[in-house]
Amino acid sequence: MLEICPICSTGFPAELIENHVNDCLNKMEMGETIPSPNIHTPNDDHMVVDNKPEDEQEKRMIQLSKEQKEKEEEEEREFQLALKLSEESQKEEEMKERRMNMEFMLKEEREMQKKKEDEERIRLQLLLDMELEERQRREEEERRNAQFAMEIEREQREQRERVQKMEEEERKSLEYAMELAKREEEEVLNAKKRQEEEHERLFRKMIEEEEQKRAVEMTSGVHSCPNCRVELPLDGMFYLEKCTHMFCKSCLRDEILSKIDELKCSEIRCLNGKCCVSIDLRDIKELLSQEEREAFEAASTDEMIESNPHMFVRCPNPDCVYVMEKLRNTDMSPQPMEKVNGKEMSEEAVKHRNDNRFRCRECSTEFCAECKGIPYHDGFTCQQFVKYEKAVHCRYCAVELSAANAHSLPLKICNSQDCVAKSKLGCEKTLACRHLCGGIKNERNCLPCLNEDCNKEEEGQKSDSYCNICWVEDLGSAPCIQLECGHIFHSNCVQQKVSKGWSGARITFGFLDCPLCKKRMKHPSLEASSKPMTDLLQTIIEKAMARLKLQGESERDEFKDPNSQFYQNPEKYALYKYSYFPCFSCKKPYFGGERACEAEREFNMKDLICPNCCGDGKDNCKRHGTEYIEYKCKYCCKTAVWFCWGNTHFCEPCHNKAGTLPNVPKDQLPKCDCNRQHPPNGEEHCLGCSMCFADNF
Repeated sequence: MLEICPICSTGFPAELIENHVNDCLNKMEMGETIPSPNIHTPNDDHMVVDNKPEDEQEKRMIQLSKEQKEKEEEEEREFQLALKLSEESQKEEEMKERRMNMEFMLKEEREMQKKKEDEERIRLQLLLDMELEERQRREEEERRNAQFAMEIEREQREQRERVQKMEEEERKSLEYAMELAKREEEEVLNAKKRQEEEHERLFRKMIEEEEQKRAVEMTSGVHSCPNCRVELPLDGMFYLEKCTHMFCKSCLRDEILSKIDELKCSEIRCLNGKCCVSIDLRDIKELLSQEEREAFEAASTDEMIESNPHMFVRCPNPDCVYVMEKLRNTDMSPQPMEKVNGKEMSEEAVKHRNDNRFRCRECSTEFCAECKGIPYHDGFTCQQFVKYEKAVHCRYCAVELSAANAHSLPLKICNSQDCVAKSKLGCEKTLACRHLCGGIKNERNCLPCLNEDCNKEEEGQKSDSYCNICWVEDLGSAPCIQLECGHIFHSNCVQQKVSKGWSGARITFGFLDCPLCKKRMKHPSLEASSKPMTDLLQTIIEKAMARLKLQGESERDEFKDPNSQFYQNPEKYALYKYSYFPCFSCKKPYFGGERACEAEREFNMKDLICPNCCGDGKDNCKRHGTEYIEYKCKYCCKTAVWFCWGNTHFCEPCHNKAGTLPNVPKDQLPKCDCNRQHPPNGEEHCLGCSMCFADNF
């Protein structure tokens, strides 16, 4: 009997159906294909299929097979539905997770935004706090500074009070000491008086004995000098007033002259070994000649100075030798730190200068009282200055050179930026006197030596003479050039003077002249920089001379008068009389009126416009251009004869009122009475070319 497999719907004998079902299940689990429905016999390949089953059984099996398929299809649909539901659920989970992630990211972004806002608020708060703290700190610092200033003022006041108190105590002590000294002096005077009385008594007695002895000697006619034992007549002897001893004039003169040579004039005493009384000044002068008296006075002064170096000092100038008294500096107030050549002086150097720098009242020589150096070595003590003089110094800034700070020891240049820049311009040659040349490179002839050992002229320019252009540094502090006129200046100062040009609105050429002799500055190094200015000068001279000729002033008496500054120099007169200005627009020079009017008001450079730039084309002559165009007076109908301020034309009457007319409104100016067409008064108007008028006439 056959049974149908519920899985593959294949008929099998009853004894084999169970094994077949298990095989189908295993194949389903392993994913293998289930075979088509077949009916097998118990003997496998040799089984014979019964093609004629019973109808009912076959129907039942077909029915079972259909039910099984429907069931499988239902399970498959359920499985697909479950799978679809699972996928939808998974998608919903993913969407939910994505939504949660987005919400989390938005939340994080909001938190970060909030955090940034909090940080910005905190930063602003910190800035405000810092600004407040800074303001409070400045206020506190100002308060402390004010308090410190008040404390300093109080300390200074207390110091002044202490000084006054000390001076008062010193005055009282001095008065007390003077009183004690006066008492002691009185006691000493009394004792001295008693002693002098006793000496006077003994002296009278001795004089009486001497007079008796001298009377005996006088009667003899010949006297013996106690010092040299030479017998001489009475006129060869000299009687000393103080001690009444008598010696020959020769011995006394020799003694006095020897003391003068030794600068011991205070030790000139009687030759009697037991006397030792100083010889009276009148006796000394009587024994000496006029020349010897002057030597005695000079030696006495020298002795006084040498014995009191803390009280007196002599001017070391050999043509002066004026003697001055040293006064102690009693100013105890603190002094600011002083500087020499941009460097602060040491306390030792400041003290040395306060004690030893003097200026002679007679010849104004500044010198050192200790080493007698002229001038005073500012910034150094005497020992430091000796060391400084022996060292090698930078040729420009004079700083002491060493291996550490030298840019070039042979050329004597330090490594400072300014000195290295100057060395690039300066000449590197050595002159015949073995001094370095102070000029610039590539000169055909080197600059004359400016060293004071070589330049002996009193009025000549030396390395320590100031540059007469900058008045800041001496000539030795930078490379120099010698102009054709012979004067010497810093090369950079001359170049800057030329390149800077004129000052003010009116074109002038004084900047091309030597500051000392007013001659035109000429030097090969100036040719390139001064050429534009010399070309401009030539252009203005040509224009000024043409205008001078047009006005009939080319033969003035000043050009023929030898005493006139314009003698045989009409170009100088034309430049002096006429004013030319640079056009603000085209930069070319144009005639701006006579020089006499230029001081009447201030110039605005933007208002300085030449006729060619401000005209409408009608005021331009085809033959002569704009140079000789005539204008109507700006404030009336007359022809202008004055051109002032570089932009305004006046007739003679209006020119006399030039100080007030510019402030008058246009409607209050005189009305037109010339029957010519022109703009209303108060505006500029061109009348035509004067040169063409002159040619036609």
